[in-house]
Amino acid sequence: MSLFKRLLKKKTEEVTETQPAITQENADDIEQLKEDARNLTLEDVEKEIDKVTAKDALAFARKKPADAPKKPEPDKIDKPASRYHIKKHDKGWQIIAEDAERAYRVFTTQKEAIDFAKENELDYLLYRVDGTLRQ
Repeated sequence: MSLFKRLLKKKTEEVTETQPAITQENADDIEQLKEDARNLTLEDVEKEIDKVTAKDALAFARKKPADAPKKPEPDKIDKPASRYHIKKHDKGWQIIAEDAERAYRVFTTQKEAIDFAKENELDYLLYRVDGTLRQ
């Protein structure tokens, strides 16, 4: 027995249990519903499932957990370190805190990194491409 037929049978049983007194008029309606269900194709069922799934996905995407941590603004530094270093990175130029192992942010050019440091009033040291300290 297919999944659809089992679901139809279960639903029919539920309807029968909740409506013990069936009149001839109700019986005709039930028979019409059964006939409509038999005429449904798998494609129709999948379309209805997709509608429900899409609505649920959209509702889930819009829902934000109440206790979700707030992300820091990408152009601001929450808790500045005492000093930052602007050094060459494989993907451009990095701003890295003095005691950090990973870059805070990577920029395409050294100028972008310097501008970011100035905008955020960071105390920074600037390095050349070869890794030596600039004065």
